[in-house]
Amino acid sequence: MGQLLTYRVDDEITLRLLDVHHALTLFRCIQVNRKHLRRWLLWVAETLCVEDCWKFILYTHKKAAKEEEFHFGIWYRGELSGVIGAHSIDWTTKSAEVGYWLSESLQGRGIVTRSVLHMIRFLFEEHDMNRVEIRCALSNLKSQAIPRRLGFQLVGMLREAEKVEGQLENLLIFELLRSEWKSIYQNVVVDTWNP
Repeated sequence: MGQLLTYRVDDEITLRLLDVHHALTLFRCIQVNRKHLRRWLLWVAETLCVEDCWKFILYTHKKAAKEEEFHFGIWYRGELSGVIGAHSIDWTTKSAEVGYWLSESLQGRGIVTRSVLHMIRFLFEEHDMNRVEIRCALSNLKSQAIPRRLGFQLVGMLREAEKVEGQLENLLIFELLRSEWKSIYQNVVVDTWNP
């Protein structure tokens, strides 16, 4: 992909578009967190080797080149610790959905909140989105805390739309509009993208 987009969130966190040389590191991160992640993310069961991560990264390159999806590794203190992505991008309605996961041992430090805050900025300011959505399983209280903390509105629920540990569960939908972002975060100073 040429020069990969890198974004310094703060002194501890950097978001970086995934590259194929990250495949082994990404797989190791998934392996260490497999039990924790598979509860919420169905793709974990199909990620069985480094090649699976390599294929995923190549897929993300194709999607990013078409501006259909963007997937960034979350580096915390220099270590790949999770992934944040914008997907389901609809250029007609200027909307996107944000998803994320983080190593279990690093939860509770505000890493995902800070990363999502800057992903929102990326979508609203760099890509002129009008609406950002986050979907969370009803039982995933930690994931729900992120949009709630960042001023998203709970706008609905899809009944039995998410499979969690083999059971169908309700899926909450949180949204933030560009106009709301501007009013909430008008005084937030963030770094710029550093290609």
